[in-house]
Amino acid sequence: MCQLAVDQGTTWTQIAQVVGCHRSTIEREVNGNGGRNGYSAHRGHRRALQRRRRSHFRFESDPELAATVRQLLIAGYSPYAIARITGAVCAETIYQGIYSGRLGLEARHVLRTRRSRRRHRHLRQPTNSGNYLGDFTPIAGRPQHIDNRDTLGHWEGDLITGTANKSAIVTLTERHSRYQVALELPNGHSADATIARIHQWLNTHNRPVHSLTWDRGAELTRWTQLRDRHGIAVYFCDPKSPWQRASAENANRQLRYWFPRRTDLSIYTQHDLNAACHILNTTPRRIHNNQTAHHLYHHQPRTQE
Repeated sequence: MCQLAVDQGTTWTQIAQVVGCHRSTIEREVNGNGGRNGYSAHRGHRRALQRRRRSHFRFESDPELAATVRQLLIAGYSPYAIARITGAVCAETIYQGIYSGRLGLEARHVLRTRRSRRRHRHLRQPTNSGNYLGDFTPIAGRPQHIDNRDTLGHWEGDLITGTANKSAIVTLTERHSRYQVALELPNGHSADATIARIHQWLNTHNRPVHSLTWDRGAELTRWTQLRDRHGIAVYFCDPKSPWQRASAENANRQLRYWFPRRTDLSIYTQHDLNAACHILNTTPRRIHNNQTAHHLYHHQPRTQE
């Protein structure tokens, strides 16, 4: 008889503490493989292996789907976007197909992270006080309605840099819609050059920009010009806390697919940057119930801004 049937008084929480996982995982595993009175670890293991084999061989059993997925990956679409476009395969299966080699593509060539394998992210400890920014407003002073992403017009910004930090691109992400903009910096990424390029964009942008959240990079030392000329509230993250600008960090990671690390970013034109952002802004977003950032940003009533 199964030991679980004998020890009826043992709770899922107690088992989870011994095994080292969440109690819901234990309950799901047992209930899916015979229940407390008929659970078999061997049967559960066999079923898990069968499910794994089926997911790995998905593309081998459907060459036409595999060819479509390969074509979209090479074009620059993410696994999640491809899953929504095709409606025939989930993003996780595409990731497994890439990392297992069954799609015949290398992860560093088709995934925007450029990583050859998955890895955990680790936060660094704060070290930068940002005193050179003057009397700035920290992110703790940002109003709650901006934190909640309820309205349009509140942006996050950053730089992505090239080889030896000699070239850079400005990246801007609207917090509510996740609409992305990338700006070339043909005159370098000094504080004066960076702020001048942002001024240029603001003068041609057809929607209000109410606030901008940045890290403590020296490239935004002239931030008061944004406040004084355009009435934009500028907020700065805590030192070495990229998670406080999650939208900007994600945008940078996506853009790195087209503009890799350790390359000369000055070779890319504004047309190149616009083309990459167009794909990202017209990709269905899970967080928007498969609407695109472009649709949300350009079709949101102005009363919402």
